[in-house]
Amino acid sequence: MKPSLEFNGPLGGLGSFYGGVSAVASFTRGDSDGAGFTPDDPESSDIDDAYLGWKSGTVFSELGADAIKLSFGRQAFMIGNGFLIGDGHYDQGNDAGYWLAPYKAFDNTILAQLDAGKVHVDLFDLSARMDLDVIDYKEKVRVRGGNFEWRDETYGTIGITGFHTLDADNPLRDGMNVYDVRASGSPIQSLPQVALAAEYVWQRGGDADKKSEAWYVQGSYTFQDAPWTPVLTYRHSVFSDDYDSLLYGYGGDWGTWFQGEIVGESMLFNVNQKVDMLKLTAYPTETLAVGVIGYDFSYDKAPEGVTSKDFAKELNLHVDWFMTSNVTVGALYGVARPDDGAKQTFGDDETSHLFETYINVKF
Repeated sequence: MKPSLEFNGPLGGLGSFYGGVSAVASFTRGDSDGAGFTPDDPESSDIDDAYLGWKSGTVFSELGADAIKLSFGRQAFMIGNGFLIGDGHYDQGNDAGYWLAPYKAFDNTILAQLDAGKVHVDLFDLSARMDLDVIDYKEKVRVRGGNFEWRDETYGTIGITGFHTLDADNPLRDGMNVYDVRASGSPIQSLPQVALAAEYVWQRGGDADKKSEAWYVQGSYTFQDAPWTPVLTYRHSVFSDDYDSLLYGYGGDWGTWFQGEIVGESMLFNVNQKVDMLKLTAYPTETLAVGVIGYDFSYDKAPEGVTSKDFAKELNLHVDWFMTSNVTVGALYGVARPDDGAKQTFGDDETSHLFETYINVKF
């Protein structure tokens, strides 16, 4: 359960104020989750969002209505599809909701945002809680930086992000400089059914003298005239062995950015891996989506004592039914077969199976 309240009000000719607050009540029963991150039947209730902000209204009319927003407090924040920054709170251990991940907000935020025509700018100062209760490990990290995007309704979006990590409890991620470039959209006007995306992240310096990268390229094709309007997507992603996945989050679709409901949720976490994903999604009706996703996982660099980079193959089958505008129901079956790299890492050659269902009700 996540009740929330949002509010806003005018300030005469000086724009308007807005804000929000939300709380989470969650629990897990049974033998934890598949990754073992919620053992011992945990329960949780806590505040998630609690923020205030100001919108410019017509104060800067030459930029457009509400072109400038200033806000602070506990709130969610995402850049792009969450490849780099998408979640400010780990939902494991005593948070009691690892897979559902109801906590999204960063503990402290200061945001200054601009939307003027095709230009979008974020200046941000974010503090994230990255505790791992299952091993009694407490950690916070703060990131401060900026994001610039050029958003075109016809061609797509180009973005550049840079930030610095500070006040990190973990010396391996303190003092890093992180740079990100990305693009997504349908740039080929003669082929509007083709969508392309790519992103590249550099991590440099800091206490650990980072020199790491992560990147992906993706292409999709929509069969507009075929029954059920199927969409075929291929993506190749790479994360170097010393890459810090930091604050990545759920980008709104299966496989983004938790790659594989078995391997991506429980074994590899966007660090030291290469992933090839092939996904086919179809829409039998306007309210029903069905899909199949195949993954091929390998290490970017084989860990010490492991002789094979081949990690695992995974297949996910899913169905999502949007019953009403307020109710969504879905189910997924997954199977993952270990390759030599996983067998040597975990000392186990068993095939993993997963079946999960969910219902999401908004009211």
